[in-house]
Amino acid sequence: MNPLSQITALVVNHNAGDLLADCVVALSTQVGKTIVVDNASTDLSIARLKEVFPGEPADGRLNIIFSKKNMGFAAGCNLGLVATAT
Repeated sequence: MNPLSQITALVVNHNAGDLLADCVVALSTQVGKTIVVDNASTDLSIARLKEVFPGEPADGRLNIIFSKKNMGFAAGCNLGLVATAT
């Protein structure tokens, strides 16, 4: 078993465009789970992520949390941290 598979990565997104999908693709080969907190993006970054990972979070490796407003990086991290406990 890969010891990195026990790691959960947390990504906070706000209008990152294609960089979000690129980031999550890179993480998905290394860690067991990725949580993306979207801070009310108005671009297509989440749509692109869903294209790259169709059907997620079926296996639980990708969890996307949506915030209704841009609460900032630290608050986004805190929101994602709560999700790691579940």
